[in-house]
Amino acid sequence: MKRNDIKALHDKTNGELEQQLVELRKSLAKAKLELPAGKLEDTRLPGKIRDDIARVKTILREKQVSAKESVAKENK
Repeated sequence: MKRNDIKALHDKTNGELEQQLVELRKSLAKAKLELPAGKLEDTRLPGKIRDDIARVKTILREKQVSAKESVAKENK
């Protein structure tokens, strides 16, 4: 994932990020099945997909934390 793509992830809503996470998990499962069969040209693809999943999950968590912080500030 390129830096511009990572910055674009921050602009997406939680629903869009959840949907992308589902798609990434599906593509990871497919890549894991194709790897032992020798159908993948890029043998590093499953690792790259795992990295992308981690990025999306990190951004989702950041949004959850910032939402909790903003609610806490409003209650003070």
